[in-house]
Amino acid sequence: MTQSLPSSPPGARGLIHQLNMSEPNDCATHRAILTELLAALGEGSERPPFYCDYGYQTSIGARCFLNWGLVSLDVATVTIGDDVQIGPNVQLLTATHPINPGLRLDEWEAAEPIVIMDNVWSAAA
Repeated sequence: MTQSLPSSPPGARGLIHQLNMSEPNDCATHRAILTELLAALGEGSERPPFYCDYGYQTSIGARCFLNWGLVSLDVATVTIGDDVQIGPNVQLLTATHPINPGLRLDEWEAAEPIVIMDNVWSAAA
């Protein structure tokens, strides 16, 4: 079975733009935008800029600290557990591409989910 996702929805792109252009210390606005964008958002601290493809494929647990520049290319689901700390410029990339150049030229693409368990720390990229 082939499942196809549309290109990044215009609503997601607009919300990401609003988030990344918002005042740096306006945590209430950051939270409101991320709550609308993401599948789930626990209480915690998020620092723009933040980038994702879809948003509704990304879930963030409680008491997380997500530093500047997190990228969640959420073609498949991205699940971040509770009490996770992620350093600056970390990229969570679910997309995979074939090694075979012919398949890449045919634009084959797949994705694998990412799960970050509770109490994980990921250093800066």
